[in-house]
Amino acid sequence: LSTDDLVEKKLNIDAIHPYTKDGENKVMFRFTIDDGEFVHDDRFNVWVPKECPGVPSELLDPRSTWADKEAYDKAADELARMFVENDQKVHPTMADEIRAAGPRPLA
Repeated sequence: LSTDDLVEKKLNIDAIHPYTKDGENKVMFRFTIDDGEFVHDDRFNVWVPKECPGVPSELLDPRSTWADKEAYDKAADELARMFVENDQKVHPTMADEIRAAGPRPLA
């Protein structure tokens, strides 16, 4: 999302099931989060809604679902590190400003 989209606090999400019984693409559900609150996930560098229709709020903050918060932080940092390493390997000429928009380990 662009900064302007986040300022407006609007998020449209479409989930598409590949085929209907007739073999055509079909939108399974659609919802809009208007005027909602978002929090920034510094590790994955994404804005996450605090609420989403039909989704328990605790699932929107994966760290809250782990009993061992330190284990979550370690695993999440490793995942972020894997994103960074993969980008460096697969996209060695990626512009710095694009790379900076991606995940980054916090530890």
